[in-house]
Amino acid sequence: MSIVFYEMLGCGHCVKSKAALASQIEEGLVIVKSASEAPWADGFPAFENLENGEKHLGAVSSYEELCKHLKQTVENFTHPSKNSLGSGVL
Repeated sequence: MSIVFYEMLGCGHCVKSKAALASQIEEGLVIVKSASEAPWADGFPAFENLENGEKHLGAVSSYEELCKHLKQTVENFTHPSKNSLGSGVL
């Protein structure tokens, strides 16, 4: 897994971002962890791209927006089962 979402319980921005990323979280493209696991973050939600080290603080409204902040294309974070169909579209 390449994207980690650090959330703080009770954070409204975390709740909104989690809702926006619900399908990616369900598919395992985004892993949710506790804010306590991100000592570098001074605000939440916080996101980390484990492949290139990019980090982003603040709410996101879509997976595409998150990928842009983390300097990755959406295609680089497509679930392998989707890629097996060739076009990446189910």
